[in-house]
Amino acid sequence: MAEKPRNIQEDETKFDLRPVSSKQTVRPRKTWYSVFLIALVAVLLIVLSQHISKLQGEQKNLRQQIQAVAAEMRELQEKIQIEARARELFAQAETLAVEGKKLELKLSLDKLQELGQTDTLTAHHKQVEELIRRAEGWPATEEDIVFIWRREDGVANLKPRGRAHIDENGNLACTGGGFLVDSVNTLLFKRCTASHELTIETLMQSESSAQSGPSRTITFSTDGSSRNFTLGMDGDSIIVRLKTSITGTATNGHELTVGKVPINSMSHVVVTYSSGLLRYYLNGEKLFETEKVQGDFSNWEPTHHFLLGDEYATPRDWIGRLGGVAIYDRALNPEEVMMNFEASGVR
Repeated sequence: MAEKPRNIQEDETKFDLRPVSSKQTVRPRKTWYSVFLIALVAVLLIVLSQHISKLQGEQKNLRQQIQAVAAEMRELQEKIQIEARARELFAQAETLAVEGKKLELKLSLDKLQELGQTDTLTAHHKQVEELIRRAEGWPATEEDIVFIWRREDGVANLKPRGRAHIDENGNLACTGGGFLVDSVNTLLFKRCTASHELTIETLMQSESSAQSGPSRTITFSTDGSSRNFTLGMDGDSIIVRLKTSITGTATNGHELTVGKVPINSMSHVVVTYSSGLLRYYLNGEKLFETEKVQGDFSNWEPTHHFLLGDEYATPRDWIGRLGGVAIYDRALNPEEVMMNFEASGVR
């Protein structure tokens, strides 16, 4: 038998066949729009974050560049100050060298070198080397020097006479002649007659015990009977002749035998005079002192000649070699004499 058709209305299952309203269809669109906005904001935040990071990095680099420039400026300023100090010390050293203040000169040069390799040191390296040599070499004090000759000076303003020459070691070989130094005559006269003091200093090597005359090692004179001063030798003894106001018309001045000197050995010899006190030093040691010589140099004569190793007009040849000669217009004190001896290299 055929089945009876089912009545829809009778079915317990019910369906809502009404069309979906427009309000219900917008909800999915809002959801996607929100997602889009969230994604867009996220992207913008990422981009902004990256931009901020970039700005922070650039700011950091800028700070580092500013710090580097500031450091360079400080370094440049420091270099300018160092160069100014170097120029000041170099000028000071040159002045001290001229004044003969060797202890102060050495201190200035030490300070100059402590500044490092400055442009001043580079530009004046030869002059600085010469200043260092003067600061460290003989004599240790050059203050109030009127005349100085050292081995490294060579012939300089010396005029050899006879067989006198410079030997292979730079010494003045005086045997058979001498060295005339007329260029210092006027200065020597003026300075000593102003101070009325004198120091004769020499590195000398006598090569004969038969010296006579006395022979002239260092002299400011004209002939055998007229002088302002002479340091000479008789045998192996040092003879000093010094004209002062007390000697009156006696043109040879006081004559004193002050001590002996080794033969064939370089010695450091110093004679000093200040009014009323004459001293003789050998290799830094005071061996002779007298108050018998009195007076000043007011009766010195400006026409005499300064010579090494011989007399000017009449031969009084000294047999030996000179390694250095210094004349001061003051009397060195015992401490200065010892410093000069220690700087001389004589042992």
